[in-house]
Amino acid sequence: MLHRVVKCSGVLRGLLLSDEFARMPEASTSARKHFRRLADDATWWENISHIVDIVHPLVHLLKVVDSMEPCIGKVYEAMDRTIESLKTLVKDNDRYEKIAAICVNRWNAYYSPLYAATYMLYPEFQDKKQYADQEVANGWKIILERLIPDSATRRVIRDQLSKYRTEKDASYACGDAQEHRLRVGASLWWEDFGFDGSWSRSSTIGHSYT
Repeated sequence: MLHRVVKCSGVLRGLLLSDEFARMPEASTSARKHFRRLADDATWWENISHIVDIVHPLVHLLKVVDSMEPCIGKVYEAMDRTIESLKTLVKDNDRYEKIAAICVNRWNAYYSPLYAATYMLYPEFQDKKQYADQEVANGWKIILERLIPDSATRRVIRDQLSKYRTEKDASYACGDAQEHRLRVGASLWWEDFGFDGSWSRSSTIGHSYT
C-alpha cells in the first residue's frame, strides 16, 4: 500500500494541494487539512520512501517462502540476503540492530538443518561457497547422516559433492549445466546433471528436499 502511495505521489500531491481541492467543502475538515500538510511535507515523503525500501527485502523473503513451487533450497540464501539488504538500507545502527534481531529471532524459531542442506545442493547457488559457512556445513552433515546411515555411501556422496562444488566433473561443468542451473528448479537440474549413479539412491539426494 505504501509503495502505491509513493508511486502515485505526484498525482496525490497535485490533487491535495490544488486550488480546486482547497475550494471543496471536504477540504475544510481537520482530516483533509492534515492530509494537505503531509502532502506538502518533503520529509514525510522521504520517510515513506525509506520505509518502502526497508520493507522490500522482507516482502521478497515472504514471497520466497510463500511460493507455490518448491522453494526450501532458496530460503537460507533469501534470509541472508534480507539481513544484508537491511544493513545497507538502515543507516541508524541501533534501529538496524533492532530490526535484524527481529529477523534473526524469527529465523532461529523456525530454522531446520534442511534449509542448510538444500541450500548446499541448490544449483542456482553453486558458486556461493556454502561449504565455508559453518552453519550450512553442519546442517548438511546432520541431514546426510540422518538420511544415509552407511558411512561408505556418505563418502561417495561427499566426493560427488566436492566435484559439484568445484565443477571438476564434466556433467557439472558443461555449458548446459551452468546455463540451466539459473533457469530450472533443483529437481530438474539434478535429474539432468546430478550424481553419477554410483549409488542407486544418491540421485535422490539432490532433489528429495527441494
